Amino acid sequence: MAKVEGFEFKRGKTGCLLIHGFGGSPLELKWLGERLAENGYSVFAPLLPGHGTSPHDMLKTGWRDWHHAAEESLNSLKRICDKVFVIGLSMGGAMGISLASDNSLSGVVSLAAPLIIKDWRIRFLPILRYILKYYKGVPLDLKDISKREEIFSYEKVPVRCIEELLTFLKELKEKLPDVHIPVLLMHGKVDHVVHPENAELIYNLLGSQDKRLMYLDNSYHILTVDYDRGIVRDEVLKFIRNVLK
Repeated sequence: MAKVEGFEFKRGKTGCLLIHGFGGSPLELKWLGERLAENGYSVFAPLLPGHGTSPHDMLKTGWRDWHHAAEESLNSLKRICDKVFVIGLSMGGAMGISLASDNSLSGVVSLAAPLIIKDWRIRFLPILRYILKYYKGVPLDLKDISKREEIFSYEKVPVRCIEELLTFLKELKEKLPDVHIPVLLMHGKVDHVVHPENAELIYNLLGSQDKRLMYLDNSYHILTVDYDRGIVRDEVLKFIRNVLK
């Protein structure tokens, strides 16, 4: 399997860190990253450890590895930029909010982020890990099925890494009241991976007074690739510009 790489565009003194989702890759953020660069922003989109190669590589990693890699990229971006925003999709959106509780940032855009995963099978994970090493990965949940060939996601993920994700989300829930910077939340009204109610849960727990929640009508989970990606681009650019004012 060919390795999927991260990408970066060094442009202006305002930077955007883009963080991909669980089992996904920076490809799901490439179009948005290019649009941000066209508007003069520097963009870093790292490939998180254990991603973009094989599920066997992912098995060797956990949420602290993913979080640490995102934070390292954030610090690299800070060295060349005066202002930095974090924009994340799915788990990447949750990770962006987590980074905001521990780091000095200008703002966060969280796209289709989870907080609580409602699935009856979750309760059996401690047992499943001794029966199954891998479980099905996050589906390519796109309303525009023609875009599926443009992105990469594991068809199966380690059961242990699903447990790692759940542990991270528990940690995140405790951090939400400590986030006081501007936050833009966006979520598809029909999301088959992360239920839309997660967006409202995150919104209500955030400590920030400057926060906005927006639902999209014509996309499923992967908002940065689906039909509404132009709306996502426009809203992200408007959010950054308003914060910089």
